[in-house]
Amino acid sequence: HTREFLRVISVSDPIAVPLASQLSGRADAGRILNNLEHQTSLVTALDGQPVTYQIEELMRSYLRAELSRSSAENAGRLSAGAARWWGDHERPVEALDLAARCRDTHLLAELLRRFAIQMIVTGDHAPLLHAITILGRSATAADPELALLAALTHLCQGEIAEAVIELGQARTSWPADPPADLVVLHSLIERFAKAAPVMG
Repeated sequence: HTREFLRVISVSDPIAVPLASQLSGRADAGRILNNLEHQTSLVTALDGQPVTYQIEELMRSYLRAELSRSSAENAGRLSAGAARWWGDHERPVEALDLAARCRDTHLLAELLRRFAIQMIVTGDHAPLLHAITILGRSATAADPELALLAALTHLCQGEIAEAVIELGQARTSWPADPPADLVVLHSLIERFAKAAPVMG
């Protein structure tokens, strides 16, 4: 039972107690994790709220691989559920990592729309770029908001050529009557992209 519990919760790193309960369906998830921390070296408690734990890295990798082998569909479902949980608790880095891991492009797009600006401001560019890469150009060509968020992320990384390409992607699906915030975002990114070589 303990092994199955750990296998199910291994999709998330770190793992919060309420999330462990949700994924495993066990109300006693906190007690199990607390016992494992004190009785073994498999689990370590982390500071912060909610109470959060981390499974030892090699064990976590083994458990994830075992879960994927037994049921890739179930592993994807659990990862997507964990991604939504972290997103609902304002932890976008963890949310994006999990959505990228299970290749859920719809969830990735949703999370990018919610958190990209916040993550750009906080400097969390790497998970953003990873998510944008997984989505691919076909996604940004079909959604001007995603294209602009991708352009802004590349711009903040100094990748001017990539930013210009994404600006072009935004134009391919630009709506006839765009919302004001989309127009403002496009104008700012376009201005910064033009100024960036001079600034550099």
